[in-house]
Amino acid sequence: MMNNDNTQSDNQNNQRQSNFSFIDDELKQIREFAQKTELRGRLDTRYACFQARLTAETALKWMFKADQDLSLPYNTMLSSLINDAGFQKLAPIQVKRSLTIIQKYGNLAAHSEHAISSQDSILVVKQLHSVLFWLHRTYFDVDLRSEFNDKLIPDAGDIAKTSRNKIIELEQKHEDEEKKLREALEAEKADKEAYQAKLAAQEAEIAKLKEQIAAKKAEAVAVPDTHDYSEAETRKLLIDVLLKEAGWHKGSPNLKEEYELDGVDRNKNYTGTGFADYVLFDDNGLPLAVIEAKKTTKDAKLGKYQALDYANALEKKFNQRPLIFYTNGYEIFIWDDHFYPERQIQGFYKKDELQLAIERRTSRKSILNPTISRKTVERPYQHLAIRAVTEHFETKNQRRALLVMATGSGKTRLTIALVEVLQKANWAKRVLFLCDRDALVKQAKGAFTKFLPNCPAADLRDAKSDNLSRVCLSTYHTMMNLINEFKDGERLFSPGHFDLLVIDEAHRSIYQKFGAIFDYFDSYLVGLTATPRDEVDKNTYQMFNLTKETGPVFGYDLAEAIEQGYLLNYYKAAVSTKLSREGLTYSQLSDEDKEEYEKHFADEVTGVIPEKVGKEAINKWLFNTPTVDSFLKDLMERGVKVSGGDKLGKTIIFARNSDHAKFIVTRFDANYPQHKGHFCAQIDYTLGKDAEGVIDKFKKADGMPQIAVSVDMLDTGIDVPEVVNLVFAKPVYSKVKFWQMIGRGTRKCEDLFGPGDDKKCFYVFDYCENFEFFETNPKGVESNAVIPLSQRIFRNRLLLADMLQDDDSEDSATIRKEFLDNLHEYVSGMCDENFLVRPHLQNVTKLKNRDTWEKLDSELRTEVAKTVSGLPSQFEADDEYARRWDHLLLKAELALLEKSGEYVSLMKKIRKVTDKLEDKTTIPDVNKQLEFIQAIKTDEFWEGMNIKVLEEIRKRLRLLIKYIDQAEKKIVYSNFSDTLTAPAVFEPGMEAFKNDELAAYRLKMNAVIEKNLDQEVIWKVRCNRPLTDADLKRLEEILSLSTAEDRELFTEAYQVGFQEKTGKDNPSLDLLIRSIVGLSREAVEKEFADFIEGANFSTLQLAFVRKIIDYFVEDGFVREGILYEPPFSDMYHDGPEGLFGDVAEALFARIKKVNEVENIV
Repeated sequence: MMNNDNTQSDNQNNQRQSNFSFIDDELKQIREFAQKTELRGRLDTRYACFQARLTAETALKWMFKADQDLSLPYNTMLSSLINDAGFQKLAPIQVKRSLTIIQKYGNLAAHSEHAISSQDSILVVKQLHSVLFWLHRTYFDVDLRSEFNDKLIPDAGDIAKTSRNKIIELEQKHEDEEKKLREALEAEKADKEAYQAKLAAQEAEIAKLKEQIAAKKAEAVAVPDTHDYSEAETRKLLIDVLLKEAGWHKGSPNLKEEYELDGVDRNKNYTGTGFADYVLFDDNGLPLAVIEAKKTTKDAKLGKYQALDYANALEKKFNQRPLIFYTNGYEIFIWDDHFYPERQIQGFYKKDELQLAIERRTSRKSILNPTISRKTVERPYQHLAIRAVTEHFETKNQRRALLVMATGSGKTRLTIALVEVLQKANWAKRVLFLCDRDALVKQAKGAFTKFLPNCPAADLRDAKSDNLSRVCLSTYHTMMNLINEFKDGERLFSPGHFDLLVIDEAHRSIYQKFGAIFDYFDSYLVGLTATPRDEVDKNTYQMFNLTKETGPVFGYDLAEAIEQGYLLNYYKAAVSTKLSREGLTYSQLSDEDKEEYEKHFADEVTGVIPEKVGKEAINKWLFNTPTVDSFLKDLMERGVKVSGGDKLGKTIIFARNSDHAKFIVTRFDANYPQHKGHFCAQIDYTLGKDAEGVIDKFKKADGMPQIAVSVDMLDTGIDVPEVVNLVFAKPVYSKVKFWQMIGRGTRKCEDLFGPGDDKKCFYVFDYCENFEFFETNPKGVESNAVIPLSQRIFRNRLLLADMLQDDDSEDSATIRKEFLDNLHEYVSGMCDENFLVRPHLQNVTKLKNRDTWEKLDSELRTEVAKTVSGLPSQFEADDEYARRWDHLLLKAELALLEKSGEYVSLMKKIRKVTDKLEDKTTIPDVNKQLEFIQAIKTDEFWEGMNIKVLEEIRKRLRLLIKYIDQAEKKIVYSNFSDTLTAPAVFEPGMEAFKNDELAAYRLKMNAVIEKNLDQEVIWKVRCNRPLTDADLKRLEEILSLSTAEDRELFTEAYQVGFQEKTGKDNPSLDLLIRSIVGLSREAVEKEFADFIEGANFSTLQLAFVRKIIDYFVEDGFVREGILYEPPFSDMYHDGPEGLFGDVAEALFARIKKVNEVENIV
């Protein structure tokens, strides 16, 4: 056991009264440690907190050795002991909470430079008293009475304060001693016989003590514990720790408790005086925040208006209104009533974050008409997207925005321009950009560095990066870990650290995996996704406070981008081979191929030959040389070439798995050795850190490889404009993912084929019937997010416990109790500090009390199944094979109770596994269960099956499953004859528009209109001439609009565009046509001629009018509001009134005249 060096005045312990005198002589060392803590509670607070942690650790070690229901874990540090499943099951929640506080303050003593106040130190001593009282009452004296008296803690004495460095030294010494003990124990275990003998002797020696301890414990459990464990003080310490995490330390002039205020409205009928629980001040003595603390058993929102009154009183006193917080220790709400209603938050702001929030009340500028960098984004739709977000944030007072934009439409650059707008207007200081892969972080950082050079970007994957940078970039996984990081006792990232979060590819699976990040940071949230707006699921919309009906804040689909010429269309060739389409059928093979088939698939023992190998095996585990060679030959011959037609252009081959990718590269090198192994390269997870380097080389226009064979790494996000060939060598079932993959080729590339000869399209080679699949399955098949195995097991146990609740049989009651014990054990292992757990801490705290599980109401049960089941637990689970066995048996138990048809198939799976176990009887543990295993294989065993027997199967065999040989992945390399079904025939990629059927219809009708532009009726529309009824009938004939349904479809297809161009609804046919074909430039210039000639306009004014004419020519109309948007606002920021003065009214009148011409006569 550790001895510390600070022993001065310790002999006073024996001559004075103490709060710990009740501790039995059996625990003399623990009593002395506790009294040493008490002695320094006021005079040496850092040492007292450190000693409290050591005392608690020593006490728990004694418990683990003395209590026969506990087993001492390998790691005997306090955190491991607290989170041990057995201890969590045994200790009441108040004691576990006290231990957590002791642990936290012990850590602060060693790792924080800030002083610990005597008030906090005394409360820690009191928490230690609660823990040791419970321990003594449980194991020694059930009738114990001991009230804590803080007057017994000396306030004077000859005790020097211990430095932080000394505490670190003591802590290291303690850890070294613990390590030596563990090593000595391991050394003893090496001599098994001697160790077993020693263990037997020790067991015999303490057996009697354990019996006595067990009897005392049983007595204590039977008698209610009436001790006051002080909920209020525990809550206070919880809040204090949260404040410390944000840099607010007791004793600091910036933190005031029970702050007296005059003029409090709620007390105006009495004294008018009130006491705010906490007030946070800046360095000039001005209030930054007021915090109202309610009981843990109360709703935190009950403190809302009390906190409001205090905020009003503080504003009167200091002429500065603080931010408002209210909490019950579990839930925290922030209310900055200058800008927003209340919202839940997971911690407190740091000082600089509060100062910035208050400063923004006067310094934040409007973002309704922002100046957008045209160097960063030059396309009109990008400007519209940014304005849509700024309007959503300012006018609608929303904090979350979703942008749906096609792959290749410049989402990253749009983000950079938006960041610049928000930072310049002081809406955002620090920004976090999140991606799902390393390569995308690197690519995004490069873009930020290029377009926002004066705002340094930090890659948080690098441990040396500056987390205070104005722009931080990270993967989701990295950020999940960083949120739980501390530095000098403070969280590295508080909830207020970032003002803006941008999430790349915001969709359901990202939220399900990493949604806790978005909920943790109290920031604006912008989500980017290329998923077509109709395909975005309702959960994603809900995450951004939107609905499928409202749609995203801004949308720009692939069809629009191609139609407007910002992205490129593709030509597709649906090609396949006989094997990839049909698989192998033995009876249909040639004699030579039959011989090949027998070589690979005949049973080695029986010689039996299966009749068929399905097509799903091709390129998954059956790699056939002629199949791959044929598609590589097709690609090399028919793919888009560069360098004057001498070299295949940049190409991505989407492979099915890593083995498939490797085989493709091997076959390419074999067929095209002249490229010396540089032309074609595999890019997937097997490359590790080298993958990024290979991707970088592929992205260089003149770099090698020229062909990238990708497994998931180039499906999304990677920008390589030079890509001209995409090869689908694998089936894709997700429509969202398929169009993201198509998007790898849509980017434009100037001078790709030579000066002035730009990339005009790209080729898609589909060797796996993907286009055919999406024709018959328009929505595709989206895979559901995988629920973790531990969560599935948890939910099954919860459901089984519910189903057994009304079964009064003894067996069912016993099994139900075991299920609930296991669920309680799992929840007890959840760490309160983890940011994933903290939002659910109130429910988790309830569930750490075993009694709660006996009386779950429907609301709590739903919450347990939905959220608590998926939270991380430090409960040490068994190996994965044992847990998979648990899952199988629990599913069988559910099927049995529900009388489900699935029960039969589950029973067969169980018997199949036990068959494999029977082959492992040379393993002693398996041999012990041989008779039971053999019984399971019989039909009689399963007759009259019940849940008790299934549980017996689960328990007796679960630790044996790991001995079964896991089936090795079978890989077959073959040489069956195979050729392409037909050469590649390329067709225009009409499917690019099938995510929007109306867009496909528009494309068709546009072609009809284009073909008939010389028709008189369309000429009259373009010249702004009135139409007759006969003209309208001619229009309907040209467009084949003979029925009401045809006319309705035509209107539906074009009315959105009409609304955008005119701001009006319910267009007539002639006006729709006008919005499609535009007006003749000659006709529009004639309309504006006298307006221009009658005024002496400046060059800028003339350019403005010319731009209006351009819009009439292109769109047929000019919506007045567009004159305040790009490109007009970029020409003159104060709008037409500022540019034209008194003439502006005449300009608007002229626009109105052209817009509203009477077309029908």
